[in-house]
Amino acid sequence: KLAGDEALIACQRCKLSQLGYVAPRNDLYESYAYRSGVSAGWRAHCAALASEYGGVGKLTLDIASNDGTMVRAMQTAGATAVGIEPSLSFADCAYNRVTAWWSSEIAKKQFAAGVGLLNVITAQNVLGHVAAVHDFMRGIALSLKQDGVAIIEVPYVLDMLRSLSFDTIYHEHLSYWSVTALRELCNAHGLTLSAIKPLAVHGGSIRAIITRGTDVKSSVNSYLTREKRDLNDT
Repeated sequence: KLAGDEALIACQRCKLSQLGYVAPRNDLYESYAYRSGVSAGWRAHCAALASEYGGVGKLTLDIASNDGTMVRAMQTAGATAVGIEPSLSFADCAYNRVTAWWSSEIAKKQFAAGVGLLNVITAQNVLGHVAAVHDFMRGIALSLKQDGVAIIEVPYVLDMLRSLSFDTIYHEHLSYWSVTALRELCNAHGLTLSAIKPLAVHGGSIRAIITRGTDVKSSVNSYLTREKRDLNDT
């Protein structure tokens, strides 16, 4: 637990854990030095995702695309892929079409037409850094085609608690996500949390598959049942 306003707090209804203090995002990210592509493991992770969800004829967007590792993987898989990245450190990256913070306004200007233009939206390890999570998800809802899929990857709060990985709690990480909280966020914007896949990255993460459909895989209900028991005990 951090001191005073910086404490980690949790909503007892939706089970989202958040820091009580939000550091100015420009201070954290305007000159962001981390480059995801230096990791061979991460490049392989992105290539595997792209081989599953990319393909010729698909228009894909990677939110917070950093050095373009996910965008490159999608292009290699045959997709027309672009990235949006706010850090000026990557403003000259050929893979990043938009230098801006993702928002519903950016979505309206760049990617919304009818129910949306995009076949696939990826957002890896970014949702936990975002203060305005509803505007973030509203932008996805505006941009996604009727049969499109959004793929959000986040460190999993129960894995953090079980492994006592409290060193991962710091100002860059504003929120710590459960499946319960992700479903609440999707439902609020007319989207469906369709499936959950565990990932062995960043100390234990989950991949959320989000659609406009009604099909919900058993993986979602399995996580929800477990969280109803385990999060109430933590």
